[in-house]
Amino acid sequence: MVGIARELGVPVLDLRRVFGDPPPLTLRIHPDDPWHPGAAGHRLVGEATAAFLDEQRLIGTPG
Repeated sequence: MVGIARELGVPVLDLRRVFGDPPPLTLRIHPDDPWHPGAAGHRLVGEATAAFLDEQRLIGTPG
């Protein structure tokens, strides 16, 4: 889907790039679960989402 979106010129946030493949254990909710983020992973998702929305000028930077 990411590739198709990029081909069509649709902005997309690819969280795989944020987490890495596989995600480090410090970002997971459990070492045996590579899909669900723990607290640090959720923080990373929030920061990456805010940065993406700001870059796309969909939200303004506070201040």
